[in-house]
Amino acid sequence: MENRHHTHCMSSPARTRGFTLFELFVALAIAGILFGLAVPSFQNYGRNTRAVAASGDLVTAFNYARSESARRSIAVTVCASADMLSCANAAAWPTGWIAFQDLNNDGAVDAGEDIEQVWQGPGAVDVVMTGTVNAIRFMPTGTVMPAAAQTFTVQSASCAVGQTNQRRIRISGIGSINSDRINCT
Repeated sequence: MENRHHTHCMSSPARTRGFTLFELFVALAIAGILFGLAVPSFQNYGRNTRAVAASGDLVTAFNYARSESARRSIAVTVCASADMLSCANAAAWPTGWIAFQDLNNDGAVDAGEDIEQVWQGPGAVDVVMTGTVNAIRFMPTGTVMPAAAQTFTVQSASCAVGQTNQRRIRISGIGSINSDRINCT
């Protein structure tokens, strides 16, 4: 007779791990709360980023016009533009701006005057841009017309009073360009 040892392994039934319906609802509720808190922060971050980019683009446009004016010995104008083909009123800065050869020094794009650069603005939904004039003309001597100092401000639409998130661009009568951060108004 053969001795066989039979060992029976008595194992408990395998228990599957998972989430109960209650645990799933609690996790979804927590995720929803965290998402609700994060979305406004991301929206404000996006608005501030667009305002910073618009401010940088405007400074770039003014520096470009100033250097091209001196290099070519002609007036170069930067103006607010709604259609990227002609100058518009000062309220059009959020739409965009253009730099063009202003051969007759009148501050308007005329026949024979080439548009040198075009900048698409951030739009008026999330960014507030204000300028005291609709155009700045840089003369070959480096001075600007109008000769008085001009100020432009750029900020996000959600910039709270007292936050230091507004960008101020100042152009002096002698053509120097200065950009700094100031409190939102």
